[in-house]
Amino acid sequence: MKTATPGQSSLESKSNSAINFFGFSPTWLIGPLLGLVAFAQTFGHYFTGEDFVFIKAAANNTAFYDTTQKLFYRPLPNLLWQLDYNWWGLNASGYHLTNLLLHLLNVLLVNFLARQLTGNPNIGHLAAALFALHPVHIEAVTWLAARPDLLTTSFCLVAALCFFACFNRKNKFSSIGLFLLSLLFFAAGLFSKEAAAGWPIALVLVQLLRFTGKTFAPVQTQNEPPFVRPLTRFTRFAITCLLLLLPFGVVGGLYALARWQALGGLGGYSSEGKDLLYVGWNLTGGLWLPLLFPLNLKSANTLATFGLLASLILIYAGLLWNWTNLPRSPRNWLLNLKSKKREIYIGLILMYGSLLPALNTAPVNTTLAQSRLLYLPSVGFCLLVAQLKVTSIKYQVTSNKGDKSEVGSIKSELEESNKYQVSSNKSEVGSIKSQALTDNRQPTTDNPSFQLATRNSQLATLFILALLLWQI
Repeated sequence: MKTATPGQSSLESKSNSAINFFGFSPTWLIGPLLGLVAFAQTFGHYFTGEDFVFIKAAANNTAFYDTTQKLFYRPLPNLLWQLDYNWWGLNASGYHLTNLLLHLLNVLLVNFLARQLTGNPNIGHLAAALFALHPVHIEAVTWLAARPDLLTTSFCLVAALCFFACFNRKNKFSSIGLFLLSLLFFAAGLFSKEAAAGWPIALVLVQLLRFTGKTFAPVQTQNEPPFVRPLTRFTRFAITCLLLLLPFGVVGGLYALARWQALGGLGGYSSEGKDLLYVGWNLTGGLWLPLLFPLNLKSANTLATFGLLASLILIYAGLLWNWTNLPRSPRNWLLNLKSKKREIYIGLILMYGSLLPALNTAPVNTTLAQSRLLYLPSVGFCLLVAQLKVTSIKYQVTSNKGDKSEVGSIKSELEESNKYQVSSNKSEVGSIKSQALTDNRQPTTDNPSFQLATRNSQLATLFILALLLWQI
């Protein structure tokens, strides 16, 4: 097992082994295959709604923002529409193939990103499977006019991979090159859809969360210049955020200028004076309800709707039960920002950071209309659920092999994951070990209730994947 070097967090050392995200493994094809099976029926769909507007613009070789209301500046999806028209003409199956390929690419990139951020391939596989099958993606994948959401997510995910990888390179030139690539792909994401504008904020916060675990206490380093010593770590945190965001801000400014010149303004939909209402709802129920319970309440298939609702409640109850039966230390780091085990907050940051540009837009309704707006934020949600599930399994204690072996295994586990933040004092270590052994709440394989909860959670996971596949 790799150990962290001085000044390097456990997350950093763990992620170093996952930086080679192009190291291919056949298991990474599970997610794309699930997505292919789920959305293969879209090949039989025709054009709908605004698809014809894009077709007409592509046929006339004109930009979409010049043919209708000047609302959006998205040149890269328009270019892809023109390429599709030149290749497929009016054959709708070809256009749906492009959308599906973009979705499958995103599934693969989610797997790469989850593994890079957590160092755990199981989290990557589960996050990719959830992303491939989540019903909130139906609008983005099946509706051709929602292609900008697919394309901007692809560019944002690649930008994230390059951004996080550049901090793990010892060669400055390779780090600078990766950072420039992240800027390039972020620019491509912006020119695909303005939803990418909040992505750099999420990336910077995640990066700082991965590599900082100290409190915001005053710095007491004597080797630093006098004007630096009074700075608190919070001040340094803020300055680092600004410095990392500055290049992305320059790219965003260039995009805003190009958008203004093309549209004669910033464009975008009007919230009709409902900004506060939309923002408040999108930050709470508008984000979580469609992701947790992606149900079309007006669906004619009521049996599938109730079956999916029951399975969702079952799997969430299983996750909650497993979490409450974990040893006290995992629950502590799930709620402690100062802990070195802070991966659980990565998904939340990605969710809310990517949602920022769409906060004042009309939320997802009961028929899952507008759900395309959650395509990029769902990356963080799938990562969050995968982390909770894998973490609940990771901390299960194996069968007892005698008191001596159990004490040794628990001691090793405590030291490796800093579960109880063991002190250097040997007597304190001994007391913590004995407390861990006598803690009645610590789950073991001999606990029938914990075994039942674990089996129910695992069965619920398989059941939910099967029902999601059926519902789509």
